Amino acid sequence: MARSQFFPISPAGTFGNAGRTSLVAPGYFDVDASVTRSFNITERQRLELRFEFFNSLNHANFQAPDNYVSDASFGQILSDVSPRILQFAIKYTF
Repeated sequence: MARSQFFPISPAGTFGNAGRTSLVAPGYFDVDASVTRSFNITERQRLELRFEFFNSLNHANFQAPDNYVSDASFGQILSDVSPRILQFAIKYTF
């Protein structure tokens, strides 16, 4: 079916009548985790090790569909959000 049948372009200067949830995006699921360990070297010096996981299950989360009626890719999902990211940090305080 042609997209203009479901989403006709309204005249210039007027608002459309599409409902609030007429274009639905996919859900989002994310699990972040962190492991931290601190070591006291002396009374005033400390070393902190940190390992962080973002989107640790590597679940695919997609962006919202293209919502411009005039685009050829209207209603299509063209990208996703970032994949799993691991981050390691060392912090020395004195």
